[in-house]
Amino acid sequence: MRKTIDEIRKIVDDLIRKADTWDAFKVAKYLGIKVLFLPLENGKDGFWIQDGREKRIVINGNLPLDRQRLVCAHEIAHEVMHHEIGGALMRAYTRLSVAQHEIEANFFAFDLEFRNLDTDVRIEEVLEKYALKKEEIQLMYDYLEGQRKLDDYHTW
Repeated sequence: MRKTIDEIRKIVDDLIRKADTWDAFKVAKYLGIKVLFLPLENGKDGFWIQDGREKRIVINGNLPLDRQRLVCAHEIAHEVMHHEIGGALMRAYTRLSVAQHEIEANFFAFDLEFRNLDTDVRIEEVLEKYALKKEEIQLMYDYLEGQRKLDDYHTW
């Protein structure tokens, strides 16, 4: 079932309150997730895996620090909101939408990461700092508010 912007914001609010931080790396530590930084191939920014009881987020160590933190927040979202089934299994064995989960994880990351920004920062600066496109952010909001279909969206 699609999560709304308000539902995702509540999850983020609760997590910030419990972890007592908005910093994605500290939130991962609070959740007991080990974060590893490795050079990743094929343009991958990162992924999360769980092996038994051990949870890990692997982040492309070649990315700028701000982008690494955003990727970490995105992968935390999968653990917090989609932990019941990983993306690879979802693609192989179900009819669930991987894109829907990616949109939700992107919004979670966006909401968590941007809690630390000064309110005077211009949107153009944010987009440049995190290597994001304004159109992708708008599509994410539109989808979560029910104005767009998944066909209009691709992950950043």
